[in-house]
Amino acid sequence: TNTPTHQHTKRVRATANRKTIIMAGVESTVFIPPIQNPLRLIGSLSTMKAQQFGNTPRPGKVESSFIAGMNALEAKDLQTAEKKLTVAVEAGMEQAKSSPTSANKEALAISLAGLGFVYLHKNELDKSEALYAKSLEAWEAIHGTDSLKTVPLQADIASLQAHQGRYDAAIATWKAIQAKFEARAGGECGDSISVYCSIALVHARAGRLEEAEKQFDEAISKLEAIKSRSIVNALQAQESFYRDLGNTERADAIKASAEEKREKFAARRRSTGKRSTEK
Repeated sequence: TNTPTHQHTKRVRATANRKTIIMAGVESTVFIPPIQNPLRLIGSLSTMKAQQFGNTPRPGKVESSFIAGMNALEAKDLQTAEKKLTVAVEAGMEQAKSSPTSANKEALAISLAGLGFVYLHKNELDKSEALYAKSLEAWEAIHGTDSLKTVPLQADIASLQAHQGRYDAAIATWKAIQAKFEARAGGECGDSISVYCSIALVHARAGRLEEAEKQFDEAISKLEAIKSRSIVNALQAQESFYRDLGNTERADAIKASAEEKREKFAARRRSTGKRSTEK
């Protein structure tokens, strides 16, 4: 069953320095990113091949309860969704304990995230975060704590923490993600440096505008130094930050810089492609 990813567009107002920051929509970056349906993670996190899941006409209790719960959530029946996914988690715990196969561990891990997603819809963010944390723990037991596969789930946890006003906890989670990227790359890289932009958004949400500016500047300076294509995304994030603050002049200048760099990278790709064809 393919359940569509939910994009929750939120408008959040935070007053700081007599400015009202309006953080809205998926395209804007001066906001805490919406948390998407955890089903999107299965493809990257699962270690099982399709045939290993046992495609039988009668799915087990965990699978059937999970599907029923996510379908109820899609239909906005939160009461049924909570009930069914609670059953999926409880059955998944018993199943993983009695038969700790990879398939059973993964079924529990995704069920925990599914139930956490229901509590997100119910605005019970503390319960949601706790379940996402348990899901992360389960996935890390499968992939290892240093795996980059769990980064999207960690990012969801950081968003949950920020939505609760636990800004320092959210920043700590982003720094843990940053450390993962650096450990894998053997030092700073485009991905690890780009995390500064995510940290900047948390500071913006907290009303720490000067610190947000500092984080954006650091990201862009470092990305420029290593000539990373990620600088375009970083500049777009910075542009939205200033535009939402009402600083149109600076936002327009940053937008022009982002477009100039995007075109340079595109020209470089075209040139490389042309040389490859000529060979």
